[in-house]
Formats: sequence, structure tokens, C-alpha cells
Amino acid sequence: MYLVSDFSNRIFEYSLSFAKPSIVFLSGITGISFNQDKFYKLLQDCAYFAFSLKDLKDICKTLDFKAKTREIESFLQRDFL
Repeated sequence: MYLVSDFSNRIFEYSLSFAKPSIVFLSGITGISFNQDKFYKLLQDCAYFAFSLKDLKDICKTLDFKAKTREIESFLQRDFL
């Protein structure tokens, strides 16, 4: 089970509480550049990104829980500040 949402704080609540990845669904957007922003780096660690229904379908079929779970657990081991 995973959470599909837009840019909502629920993504963090779900992913960090249960150490499971979320999917950020942003229909109509072509991509996002995170640069070095720590907030967006955390979002990238917690979630997969889908920009169309096809992306969403493909991600749901091939979701790699283990890889994202390791990234989430790595974040939880680091300092929050």
C-alpha cells in the first residue's frame, strides 16, 4: 500500500511514520528541479513523482519499496536540522 497525493504534508506524515514511499502526482507539470534545497531533497527521498496518468500507472506497477525505504530510513538516522 502507498499514498498518492499532490504536494501535501500527508506525504511526509505517511512516509516518515510508516517508512513507506509515497507518490506525488502532478498532472500537467513536465518536471521538477530540486537543486540543493533540503525540503525538496526530503520529498525526493520519500516519494516517487508522476507527471501524467501513464507515469502514475508505470510507477504503481514497478514501485521499488526497498530502495525508497532505505532512503527514508537513512533520512530518519540523520539530524533533522
